[in-house]
Amino acid sequence: MPGAVRPTVRIEAQDFDVAAEIAGLTTGRA
Repeated sequence: MPGAVRPTVRIEAQDFDVAAEIAGLTTGRA
């Protein structure tokens, strides 16, 4: 099962990083 859980965690981590990056850019511009 760990093999199936890891991909999900990786995707969530990437989404979080992207969201943080966008939030940082938005905050920097604002």
